[in-house]
Amino acid sequence: RDSWRIIVEHWEKGDPAHGLTTPLKDWHKDWLRGPNRLFAAKHGQRRVIATEYIITYKRDEKAFLDAYPEAEE
Repeated sequence: RDSWRIIVEHWEKGDPAHGLTTPLKDWHKDWLRGPNRLFAAKHGQRRVIATEYIITYKRDEKAFLDAYPEAEE
């Protein structure tokens, strides 16, 4: 239910308590290559969710949830 909110927080601030010391938005491209390429798809999915909320919907939670009602399921 709150997973999209957690994704936005991880995108912008990270989560040092869980080992995410660098926000996802600041990850270097090299971190998503080679043996770490498995993270690239997940990082891309999180980028889409975070940027949709932040940029496309300008942090308007109602508009975002109207467009993506499944985010509240």
